[in-house]
Amino acid sequence: MLKGLKGHDVFLDLLSENNFKGTIHSIFHSALNIKGDDHCLYSILSNKFEPVPYSIILDTNSPNFMALNIGDNVFLEDKIMHVGALTISLEDILPYTLCLPQFTRNEELLTSNISFVNNTLSDIAKDAPTTPFEQAAQKLLEENTRKFIQSLKKKNEMEIIKNAQGIIGLGHGLTPTGDDYITAILATVVMPNSPANGLKPIMKKIVENARASTNEVSYALLERVYSGFVREKLSDFLLAMMNSDDVTKALNSLLTIGFSSGKDLAQGIVWGLEIALDN
Repeated sequence: MLKGLKGHDVFLDLLSENNFKGTIHSIFHSALNIKGDDHCLYSILSNKFEPVPYSIILDTNSPNFMALNIGDNVFLEDKIMHVGALTISLEDILPYTLCLPQFTRNEELLTSNISFVNNTLSDIAKDAPTTPFEQAAQKLLEENTRKFIQSLKKKNEMEIIKNAQGIIGLGHGLTPTGDDYITAILATVVMPNSPANGLKPIMKKIVENARASTNEVSYALLERVYSGFVREKLSDFLLAMMNSDDVTKALNSLLTIGFSSGKDLAQGIVWGLEIALDN
């Protein structure tokens, strides 16, 4: 039997009702996603992960997830979670809390950190598109992203929503590049006391529209960020950008996420903070 080491307090509160049911949605070597009967996604992760929203982290770095099957039933019984053929004890699991840091307006520090991160990201090699299709998709993503950022700075609601639709779902990976950009910008908008809080109603519409434009996992992440829940590496990076004169450690930690998601999230945070400073 596996053991739950720690879990997001919001998810644990739901599990405490003891009537949680669902099925396995997707499976990876160190993570699996569960689709609950409430149609929300939840995750079971190896201890390689830092705290992540709506997740349980196990006490092992090598769970045998690949022996499971998509569609296997998941249910809870007497503090034991049954996940297909696996059983997970939640008897001594510890809760963790996730929240976005409060915006701190230190323009000199933020400007310096934004410059440092921009320079660092520009030095990171990026795989060039190889096929004509990939080249066209990359060009479209870059052009649409430029338009999206410009429309955010101008606070043009119709253009913001239109241009967001032009990047959602574009790019490689389980969370496409365009989605990662919006995820990070969204985090800077919904931060407590963010000067960009006025953009929340528009960003809510973007998140709602994303349901039909991207995959379920990426949409779930956008929903959670809008609710104020982000993974620890992202909140740590935001906190460092606003309060530290050395963001190297937090940036390097963020860059370990996914194949390119860390870099895309960092770039999105930079754009979002620039927009916040303009308000």
